[in-house]
Amino acid sequence: MGIQLLITWLPLAMVVGLGARFLGRGASRGLGGLIVACWVLLSMLSGAMDLQGPAIGVAMAAGALALILFAVPRNASKDGRNSISTLNRQSGLSSASHAKRDLVASISADKNAESSVDSIVKVAGEFDQWLSTHRELADPWPDFGEFVRVAVHRCFGATQIKAYRLLSKDDSTFLPLHETAPKEFDFPPLRSGIRGHVATSGSNFYGDDQNDSVRELTGTSDESCAWCFGIRMHGAPIGVIQVGQLDDTVRAERHHLQMMECVISLCWMALTEACRSRLASTIDSVAGVLTSEAFLSVAGSDMSELYAKSEPVSIASFNVEGLRRLTDQGKWERAKDAIRRASEIIRDRTREDDHAGFFDGSRFIVMLARVDCELATLISQKIQRYIADMFKTIGEPNEQLGIRCGLASSGEDQASLHVLISQASAVAAEARRQGRDLMAFADVADEVVSQ
Repeated sequence: MGIQLLITWLPLAMVVGLGARFLGRGASRGLGGLIVACWVLLSMLSGAMDLQGPAIGVAMAAGALALILFAVPRNASKDGRNSISTLNRQSGLSSASHAKRDLVASISADKNAESSVDSIVKVAGEFDQWLSTHRELADPWPDFGEFVRVAVHRCFGATQIKAYRLLSKDDSTFLPLHETAPKEFDFPPLRSGIRGHVATSGSNFYGDDQNDSVRELTGTSDESCAWCFGIRMHGAPIGVIQVGQLDDTVRAERHHLQMMECVISLCWMALTEACRSRLASTIDSVAGVLTSEAFLSVAGSDMSELYAKSEPVSIASFNVEGLRRLTDQGKWERAKDAIRRASEIIRDRTREDDHAGFFDGSRFIVMLARVDCELATLISQKIQRYIADMFKTIGEPNEQLGIRCGLASSGEDQASLHVLISQASAVAAEARRQGRDLMAFADVADEVVSQ
């Protein structure tokens, strides 16, 4: 009977212990006493306590001990916490203050880090909007340089930010991305200083680098350098960005700098591809000069500006003869080579503000700015002679190509671009009928000058 009573106590003790963990010491004792009294009363009414005095005493003692044991963890834990708290107040107020300050600093650093990451990620979205409004500019790179400077300054409080381009792997100097015309000293040599090291080695520079030989490169010029990284595309350097100073109050972890490097590199390459795709739509793939549509647009715009300043304009039409014979014989590569080489001569013998376009697969139209009929005739003669000499060096004797030229100049009436092109083409056709190499049409006196 004693064993049965002892076993009966166990679930009661567990219930009391569970309740005691959520109550104070006094409340747990009261709960234990109430349950014991109810249990004894029910046992007497049911006759379970007959003639079992010793066994009942042992069982009740064991049950009471179980109640106390289950209630102790709650009380001991609370007492322990109170004791520790008291000890801290007595001997460790300064330690708690330091811990609190470290916690605040850690939270502040996390917020700064989160803010830095957010601002870096935001740059990508801003570039997408920027590109949509700058894609069609003739030269978007100066504006892109300003975009980069603003982004790096906002994210890291950086100053003295300079961006440079490398147009080809053969370049010996950097080309600065400036909104205004750069000065002569703004073109630093490729293989000197920290910029040269970054561009040629592919390794970026950070202000906390411990490599003494690299750090010495920052002292080779008067410019300070806290961060310098390169832009590479298909393994070749295409740009370098140098930052003179980073704001000490801005938390600039290296992985944040590296994240910014990736974002700017992606933006740089996206702009490069956009420029290439636009160029591909305006440059003839074989001749390497403007397509007919692009020529009419660019030359027409420039002609309007020249007319506004009362400047003359001349149009030359260079017709390559004999290409049809080559293509009919299946010698397409030879025909393409002749076009490419003729185009190179035209580009080499004209100025930057002149324009050349490729029309109808065999005709070059060249706009000569600020050139009257007489001077245009001299320029066209030289171009025609160089092309004719070049044609003699390619192909078989029975496959010789020819070049014929027609000229038209604006004169006082300032004829439109389409009118001048029509006049130059008509004169070239007339020169062919008459067996001449070059003929020029001057509408000032309506006379034809032949050569």
